[in-house]
Amino acid sequence: MSVHCRPAHSGDMPQLISLLAQLGYEWEEPPLAQLITDMRGGKGEVFVAISSGAVVGLINPIVDLRLAEGKTGEIASLVVSADHRGQGVGRVLLQHAQAWLGERVSTIRIRTNVVRSDAHRFYTSAGYNLAKEQKVFTKDI
Repeated sequence: MSVHCRPAHSGDMPQLISLLAQLGYEWEEPPLAQLITDMRGGKGEVFVAISSGAVVGLINPIVDLRLAEGKTGEIASLVVSADHRGQGVGRVLLQHAQAWLGERVSTIRIRTNVVRSDAHRFYTSAGYNLAKEQKVFTKDI
């Protein structure tokens, strides 16, 4: 299967919404499009994987600035459509995002839910090491 990556554009919104739903995140087009615009203004990008003319995956690399950790890259989202998993799409997306981040940072971090054991194996096989486990707390304001 031939796969290439490119930045997401407005015509990709229905596919992006569908892919993010596979991760459990519900979006509507206008707020998602605005979020992507905001990301691009603040050191982030959204790339899509294209196979046979269709969007089959996405990845969201960002540059993250924190006092404790300094400037690092992060893969904030990576999802491949269920019917294209295990075919190398995730690797192509990850390599593309690593190249983009590699021009901006020297370390890349990936956070993944503890229940996503397939993702853990994927990232380990791609050379990432488990650095720590943590709990995440949120509060709506």
